[in-house]
Amino acid sequence: VKRHTAYEMKECDWSSHLCSSDLFHFIFFFKQTTAYEIKECDWSSDVCSSDLWCIMDATPSRQVCAVLNDLLDELCRKAAVCRDDLACCGLGINGVDLEDEYADQHQGVVEALGLPAERVSLVNDGIVALWGATPASAAAILQHGTGFTSAYRSRYGAETLFDHLNIGRQFDLRNELVAQVARMMDGRAEHTPLAERVLRHFGIEDESRYCELIYQRCIPVERLKTTAPLVFEAWLEGDPAAVALVDSAADDYALTAHAMIARTENPAAEMVFGGGVFQQAPERFWKRLERDIR
Repeated sequence: VKRHTAYEMKECDWSSHLCSSDLFHFIFFFKQTTAYEIKECDWSSDVCSSDLWCIMDATPSRQVCAVLNDLLDELCRKAAVCRDDLACCGLGINGVDLEDEYADQHQGVVEALGLPAERVSLVNDGIVALWGATPASAAAILQHGTGFTSAYRSRYGAETLFDHLNIGRQFDLRNELVAQVARMMDGRAEHTPLAERVLRHFGIEDESRYCELIYQRCIPVERLKTTAPLVFEAWLEGDPAAVALVDSAADDYALTAHAMIARTENPAAEMVFGGGVFQQAPERFWKRLERDIR
């Protein structure tokens, strides 16, 4: 079991490691006379727009194209190259999911970047995340940040997405927390101190309006997506509601890991976890997760 942490992403250099985030991954190959040089870098979270949930739908929007174009300029500047130097530009983007949408997505990205079509490779971000997380030939990754990314491979070149549309519903600690607090409010669940933490975090003074404010989407998305630390803190303190949530999350993460490892047909496959939710988990949670997977 390997952690793909925020520290690793921030500290990696341009030549040795591929960093990853929830939305974008870029890989550059530069022309040389004798060999190819590879430089890899991440999309830092302070650049991402919070409203780009699925970064690309059936075709890339004008906004997405503008963001990709600006990012490529920034990365070329950091690498001290121009676009004409690129032999290949590989992109892993959230939303590249369906075969019948690929041609339009690829064409839109090609036009946005101003590169020849044959130099642009486009895949789902889970594929690049797996490559960036580990060099192991048999491996799997589960990232839980803004959304979910999961992929596995049994060998190099056999990278495969796992429930990339999330139809199987990976357990989301944050969404389940919202529902659990609602049950506390109406009496279907035991009221614990975790409810007060959530109300304070959301800035809700009148708990009777909790469900209404959630339904009307009055709570800022950044607050809804940053509740994992509240749950983990309460879990460490023994809050019953938090214990139930964390137990369910750990069980589902381990179940996903076992399913992907089984598909690699290699019991020794490396399992990697990354993304904001995992990064915020305490050491005790990691020991629990590792025990469940082993």
